Amino acid sequence: MNGIGSHIKYKSEVIIHLKITEIVHTISVYKRMDRDWIFLPRISVEYEKGLEEFIQFAQRHEGRSDDEVNFRCPCVNYLNARKLNSAAIREHLICDGFLPSYTI
Repeated sequence: MNGIGSHIKYKSEVIIHLKITEIVHTISVYKRMDRDWIFLPRISVEYEKGLEEFIQFAQRHEGRSDDEVNFRCPCVNYLNARKLNSAAIREHLICDGFLPSYTI
């Protein structure tokens, strides 16, 4: 029993360590993201590029890379309160823009 219990405890500690490592990595990537594009004209190439990087970042954070992953829409209409898929969020952020107080 003690051997099984210590194995389960070790496995749990490894899982926790891996999750913490993943969170630290996500935060470091987040801090390095350039956010100036949010304030650019929404028809600019730079805005579109920044938006795609934002969508990819949000998808990775959710552990998936497809357009069906839902995350909170930071547009001026939904105010980060409603979850949508990335295609809908992309459309909202191009048409309506980010909520003014939003920070990635």
